[in-house]
Amino acid sequence: MIIKHHLYKRFITLTLLFFTLIRCTSTKSIYNFNSELTNETTNSHATDLQIFIPKNWFVAEDNDNIDIWLIKNDYLSTIKFRTLSINPEAYKLHEQNLASIEMELIKNNFGKTFKGFTNIENFEMSGNVFSAFEFIDAKSNPTRIVIFKYKNIFYEVIATTKNISEQKSLFDLQNTILKSINSTTKQRGFIKIKFVVLFLLMATLSISNFAQKKGDKSPMPVGGMEAVAKKVEYPNEIKGKNIKGEVQVMVTVDSTGTILATKIYKALHPACDSAAIKAVRSVKFKPGEKNGKKAVKKVIIPINF
Repeated sequence: MIIKHHLYKRFITLTLLFFTLIRCTSTKSIYNFNSELTNETTNSHATDLQIFIPKNWFVAEDNDNIDIWLIKNDYLSTIKFRTLSINPEAYKLHEQNLASIEMELIKNNFGKTFKGFTNIENFEMSGNVFSAFEFIDAKSNPTRIVIFKYKNIFYEVIATTKNISEQKSLFDLQNTILKSINSTTKQRGFIKIKFVVLFLLMATLSISNFAQKKGDKSPMPVGGMEAVAKKVEYPNEIKGKNIKGEVQVMVTVDSTGTILATKIYKALHPACDSAAIKAVRSVKFKPGEKNGKKAVKKVIIPINF
């Protein structure tokens, strides 16, 4: 009886969230679409989705569960694209119910400390349908999640900032990036057609003239992440204190593989943070690449304790 009652309450909550989303549906978003983007692009690993990179932002090294990871140069704001493992045909889900399910999961993870959702909305732009909601995360940072479907793949785009004064500008930027999805895809299709035409007109030239540039690459530790893990020393001062978690170290590497700077992007405990930086600085790095050439690049190295 207790289990049935729990499931019944969960069903009622999910249903209310669903109808809340439906009621808030609009063709316009409460946020703008006019933030400044550069002409540089980055790609999804799951589909041919491509977005423009915002001005004063950079693309971080992808983790296993992050498809596209954008970080502002001051490290205070991030926008993450993640793919959701949902089979839309099997579950017969569309954007609205999927968003409500995500909201229910977030609410359950927070438990009694959860402060609720705000600015729940559905909106359309550039032929795509988006569902969005906001909440305050566990670190008291304003967070907005937007869910949409692109070529039968569901994406969630998580924007969060440590600077509350930049909340609106960040969410405006999130919308601007999402609006650029179709335009970048169309632009890439036009470039492909133009390439073929040029190839046919100039077939007598060497094929090397048409070779594509190599994609951008992030710097990586020589020997991979295992090389860093082997250098990690568990701090004596936290033994027996049941301190567990992940430290993320932001590393800037120049074109020769030399570490220029390290910074804690995600902290755990001062002792763990220091051990993580020490481990990262004790390994050699392969330099990153931009347009096929070695360049100064940044990467985030996760270290578990």
